[in-house]
Amino acid sequence: MRWTNNDALPHTVKSDTAEPGLDSDPTFPGGLANGQQFSWTVPNTATTGTKFFYHCKFHGTAGNGTAFGAGMVGSLTVQ
Repeated sequence: MRWTNNDALPHTVKSDTAEPGLDSDPTFPGGLANGQQFSWTVPNTATTGTKFFYHCKFHGTAGNGTAFGAGMVGSLTVQ
């Protein structure tokens, strides 16, 4: 999965449940600037229907891993 920041403000991709690797902070500690991209590979142990919830640490709040938090949030579902 790849995220691209197309906004003037910095943004992050941060797992709601500390999923290993689903965190842009180690590579982009100040957030992704306009045009920057962050990639993450879904673990090969994930089965069809598995959902991964994430949020921007600057503009959103984490959910509980089964539902969205508030603000700038998202999810991806394994197909």
